[in-house]
Amino acid sequence: MVYNLIQPLPLLRIEQRPEQVRNENYFEETIPAYTDIQFYEHFRMSRDSAEELIQILGNAVLNPDNMRPLRKKLLFSIWVLSKQESFLATSDRFCLPDRSRRFPGVIGMIDGCHIPCKQPPVNEVDFYNRKGFH
Repeated sequence: MVYNLIQPLPLLRIEQRPEQVRNENYFEETIPAYTDIQFYEHFRMSRDSAEELIQILGNAVLNPDNMRPLRKKLLFSIWVLSKQESFLATSDRFCLPDRSRRFPGVIGMIDGCHIPCKQPPVNEVDFYNRKGFH
C-alpha cells in the first residue's frame, strides 16, 4: 500500500475535535481512598507530612482570587516533582487547566535528573540513585 505523504492531513475544525479525556474526580475520590502506603508510593512523602506542609503553606500563601484549593495545588506540585510525568498529563489527572498551575511568587521548580555512569571502583555506594542504579 502506498501513501501520499506529501498531502497534509485534513485539519479538524474546532467543533470536530474530540473532547479531552480527564481523570475525573482523581483528586476528590481516588487520592483520599489511597492507603498510607499507596499515598507514600505516589507522592514520596507520608500523608501526615503532606498535611503538615499544607498547614505551613496555608499560612504563607494568600491568594483570594484563586478558587482552587491549596491542597490540590500542592499535591499537583508534589506529583510533578516525584514522577516522570508531563505537566499536561498531570494537569489532566488533577483536572487543572494550564493557567492554574501557579503558586504566587514561585517562578520555577528544581528536580534531580540521573546521568548514568560506570560503577566507580571506590565508594560505589555513594553513586547509587534512589532507583538503585549508577
